[in-house]
Amino acid sequence: PAHKPAHKPAHKPAHKPAHKPTHKPHKPAPAPAPAPGAGTAPAPGPGTGTAPAPEPVVTVT
Repeated sequence: PAHKPAHKPAHKPAHKPAHKPTHKPHKPAPAPAPAPGAGTAPAPGPGTGTAPAPEPVVTVT
């Protein structure tokens, strides 16, 4: 029994959890829908951002 090929666990391709494509914890998870109030904020209230632009006084006569 000099060469026992049955007892040669040298390269066990079956027990190779080296690259497990299914075990990828850093997979950009789909960002949860913006919480109510975030991103859906009501339009800036009157006076905020909607202030009447100073009309350029251009008197064209």
